[in-house]
Amino acid sequence: VVIVYMGVDWMKVRSYLFGIFVLVVIGLVSAQCPEGMVAYWRAEGDAADSIGTNDGTLHGTTFDSGIVGQAFRFDGVDDYVELPGDILPSNNFTISLWFRRARLGEETIFTHFKGYGFVIRFWEGYSRIPDNSIGAYFVTPSGGVGVGSPETVITDYNWHNFVIVKRSDGDGIELWLDGNKASSLSYQWGEAYKLYDLAVRDYYNEIGAYHSTYQGIFFQGAIDEIAIYNRPLTPEEKKNLEKILLYSLGGVAAGKALFDKNLPFWIRILLGIGAGACFYAGSKIK
Repeated sequence: VVIVYMGVDWMKVRSYLFGIFVLVVIGLVSAQCPEGMVAYWRAEGDAADSIGTNDGTLHGTTFDSGIVGQAFRFDGVDDYVELPGDILPSNNFTISLWFRRARLGEETIFTHFKGYGFVIRFWEGYSRIPDNSIGAYFVTPSGGVGVGSPETVITDYNWHNFVIVKRSDGDGIELWLDGNKASSLSYQWGEAYKLYDLAVRDYYNEIGAYHSTYQGIFFQGAIDEIAIYNRPLTPEEKKNLEKILLYSLGGVAAGKALFDKNLPFWIRILLGIGAGACFYAGSKIK
């Protein structure tokens, strides 16, 4: 009571407490991330690489509500994020990201071209790969191969997690959608025509587009939490990524419910229920 009469601004105190709470949650999440992460674009109002030096450049890209915080928002016409340098090993890597589509059809989520080509994309109009399945296209000077799966077809406009693993030990390519490994893969063999772009540019890496010298295949929707690892993640680590996300969402919701007195009481109750649901769901991931 004495402190109240001394003129303490409790609204500021609560704001500071919530800020500290969120920072603790983020610190705990970061501490649990698997080893080998070499780039991480969180899309929190910019294209900064949160752990490395691979900061991107926005080209028309804006921001929207993400799976955590904000996300990159692409208009499907000419928006993309340009990334620097050689950011992806030719073998033994993992890419994890979240996306929310805003239209169906052929689209590009991620492109890497330097010496060889790698594109994460949605397929459309190919004889051997189901339409609207998310997969990848690999190209080398000797040829190219596309991969998708009937188990990675997405025709809704909700958030989904996609993980692709490339190995050099004979196990090849793994596609994971929302924590489930695709057991059946579809392949489409083709020419290495996309490598012609390397004659004009030494490299290009992009989020939200395959923006070449002769065509552009863009993404419409939102992309968030793009992480690159320099090794294949294990199934346990992939599950751990989901658990970390759920716990972080639950922690932030709990902090808002506890500390943000500006929110109406019923919203804080809903946030508390949501926080409990996130913690419960995270505890069930084995």
